Amino acid sequence: MSGSNPGLDDATRARLGPVTTTSSNSSSFTKEKEPFKVRPELYTPTRLAPKVYALFRTRALVIDVLAHECVLLVLLAAKITRNRRPGSSNGGETNDIGTSGLPRVGIIGGGHVGSAVAMALLRHQYPIDKLVISTRQPERIPKCDALQSAQAQMLFHAIPKYYDNARVSKESDVLVLCMPPSQLKSVVIQIKHALCVPDQPTLVVSVLCGASVDALQKACGSKLVTRAKVHVAALPASGGITASVDADKELFGGGVTV
Repeated sequence: MSGSNPGLDDATRARLGPVTTTSSNSSSFTKEKEPFKVRPELYTPTRLAPKVYALFRTRALVIDVLAHECVLLVLLAAKITRNRRPGSSNGGETNDIGTSGLPRVGIIGGGHVGSAVAMALLRHQYPIDKLVISTRQPERIPKCDALQSAQAQMLFHAIPKYYDNARVSKESDVLVLCMPPSQLKSVVIQIKHALCVPDQPTLVVSVLCGASVDALQKACGSKLVTRAKVHVAALPASGGITASVDADKELFGGGVTV
């Protein structure tokens, strides 16, 4: 497109000649697309920062310790129940509790913690017919460290599972609370009636974070409540994980260190 500039005189216009403007599209060039390259760090085994990976690893260790605490509490409850039976004598007492004397264990929550507790009991030769899990997804097998092998998944699949918290609390001698802490109020509403039956006392074992023994006793309406916890803050200083059990003094005679 040619034209004249009205701001120039005739002599300057004659010397410069006609002014031609070109479109920007014709002067621009198309840049060739560079080949797509994948960053090498995406192929690393973990993309997590070292501190974040340490937190995830600590979480797995804490869950494993809590699961073993629950196993010890179940065996302790079985021993106390056997000693309180009529006709039991301390003189002829043996360490063998027997399958018939083992309490029925109900687990509310089939996620990482609940599956770890169940697998810890099975690894200690606890009978499957004495276990039951109440979970919102009975057919789902969670992806966690306790269920990495195919054999562990088969054992976990053989455990009776359904979604009925009230039924589990009625059929269990030891009830392990492994659901998220945010679901405590809704779960307690479902199981509180079954826990108040005087003829069938149920020991409640809680692994919930942030729920004290006093709060659990008030919520459940029962004194037979104990809580397993792990002192993660002492991990760097001690070189290991310190585990303890908070229980009512009337239940176990004070705190029990595992």
